[in-house]
Amino acid sequence: MVTVTVRSRGLGDTVRKITTAIGIANVVSIVAAALNVDCGCEERRKKLNELFPYCVDTGITTEQ
Repeated sequence: MVTVTVRSRGLGDTVRKITTAIGIANVVSIVAAALNVDCGCEERRKKLNELFPYCVDTGITTEQ
């Protein structure tokens, strides 16, 4: 088994990692599939990353 660690770009990525690690993501997938609806996880992750990013490129350099 190969584990790839991807750096979180924002809060959405962190929430996804936590919910996957404790099993909530799997339960949500099963329930969403049973109800034949989209869980909205991917859209929520993207929105949270947009609202709460960890690294913001301001375009400012530290050159003197």
